[in-house]
Amino acid sequence: MIIKGNRKENKLCGSSFLLQRGQMNSRGFTLIEFTLIIVMMGILAISISNVLGNVGAVSLDAASWKVQADIRYAKQLAMSTNRNHGVNFTADNGYEVYDTNVGSAVVSPHTRNDLREDFAEFDGVDIGGDFQVEFNQIGSPIIGGGGEVELVSEHGSSKTISIIANTGAVVVEDS
Repeated sequence: MIIKGNRKENKLCGSSFLLQRGQMNSRGFTLIEFTLIIVMMGILAISISNVLGNVGAVSLDAASWKVQADIRYAKQLAMSTNRNHGVNFTADNGYEVYDTNVGSAVVSPHTRNDLREDFAEFDGVDIGGDFQVEFNQIGSPIIGGGGEVELVSEHGSSKTISIIANTGAVVVEDS
C-alpha cells in the first residue's frame, strides 16, 4: 500500500485502485450511530404514546359536537315544520331526535335512517342520565329548558351540554 497525499493507493494483482479516507471498512454501524438510532426510536415511541393517550378526549369532544348538532337540528325542525320536535336521552347511552312524540324518530339528513344514536362510534363515552328537551314552533324549549345532559368519558373527563331556558340556545362546557 502506497500513501499519496490524502489517498491510499493499493496495488493488487497488478492493478491499482484508490481508496478515499472514510471509505475503508464501511460495512456496519458504529456504536455511536447505533446509540443515536435507539434514542431517536425512544423519543418517537414516547411522542406516539402521548398522542394516542388522548383518544378518549377526542371521542368525548366528537360526541359533544354530535349531541349539540342534533339538539340544534331538533330546534330547527320545530321552527321549520311548525310542530314540536325534541331529543330524548336515556342513560343506556342512547338518544333519539323525535317528531312530536317520543318514539317517532325523524329521518337523519345524512344517513336517511331514523336519527337514533347509540354512541357505538364514540368509544368510552356515556350519557350521565336521562334527559329530554322539546322545542315548540318558535324554537323555545317547552320541556327541558334550563336543563342539561352530561357526557362522561371513561378517562374521567366530562362535558355538560346545557339548554338555555326561553331561547333554546345550546352551550357545551367542560365539567
